[in-house]
Amino acid sequence: MRKRCVYLLAFLFGFSLFANVADAAKPVIQIKGIDWTLSGKTGVTVAKMGKSKIEGDIQLLIGPNGGDLDEGEFKFIDGEGGSFTGTFDLGKQGYEFTPDSDELKAYLGDLLVALAAAEQVQATVTTLDLRLVKMSVKPKPTKTGIAITWSANIKASIAGTADGEPYQTNVSIIMKHSGEIVIPLAGSTWQIETALQITTKSMPKQKDTGTMAMSLGPQGDLVDGEYEALGDEGEYFSGTYSADAKGKLLFQLNEAQVEGFLNAMYLAQAQADPQSGITGVATDIITKKTKMKFSFQPGISMSMSIKVSYNIIFTTPGGPVESSGTLSVKGDGVPES
Repeated sequence: MRKRCVYLLAFLFGFSLFANVADAAKPVIQIKGIDWTLSGKTGVTVAKMGKSKIEGDIQLLIGPNGGDLDEGEFKFIDGEGGSFTGTFDLGKQGYEFTPDSDELKAYLGDLLVALAAAEQVQATVTTLDLRLVKMSVKPKPTKTGIAITWSANIKASIAGTADGEPYQTNVSIIMKHSGEIVIPLAGSTWQIETALQITTKSMPKQKDTGTMAMSLGPQGDLVDGEYEALGDEGEYFSGTYSADAKGKLLFQLNEAQVEGFLNAMYLAQAQADPQSGITGVATDIITKKTKMKFSFQPGISMSMSIKVSYNIIFTTPGGPVESSGTLSVKGDGVPES
């Protein structure tokens, strides 16, 4: 019953209740399932032959994207349509990308031939041996979403012909492209871990934890400005939210719901501890003060803390007993993957 009450509290405030916890792991910034358009440049240096610079956009498609890419797969497409695919995984400094070796060789060969043609040189690439391939994406949060930087460092030895003359040399290719996407909070769903503490005058403290999922409309049957929350034991709550002039989301605080939760909590305590002397739920609960602090990193995390102080009157065998208490809720949440 106590655990159920913890979930009910999360629903009372019409909010995914979580706040920064000192020992919580840093949330992983997810980049998957997004078709990124990135701007930047590619520098190509061919030893003893010259340098080229390509500026413009590339596309970095990250699976699963509902198309040809599965979980952990990517596709790189340059401004001329040249492409290669591969796999990626989370590393220590971001995401590490491993291209398909044969596809990368074919892409680089075509790129070098095209660059030579732009200089009025008819070239071929008959062999290309990769010596170094490092590709990565570093994501970072922004006020409205996520930004990433794609970096690639490729070194290879090549051989072929240039205007009919054979050559053998080394090539170095450096890529750096960046871009950002806006992730609206509306329409998002969050997985949340909550921690609760209840302090009541002349009574032991109560602590508990729980998990819940919260969805912000529009999605499913929810319209814009509506939300619903579901605990892992089937608890359900819904309500509305709105944005202030600065774009921050404000969630309703229903004092009647707060009082309903407190009634349920104290009744559960009375049932669990008959020696408490409480035979019924409080006849009167008056909320005195509420403090809410929350922040969002769209697509990454949400955090919140709530503190509610109140006066309460208990029903006991000896008559009404006045007391006071405080509810404190903290937790952390991440977007549903």
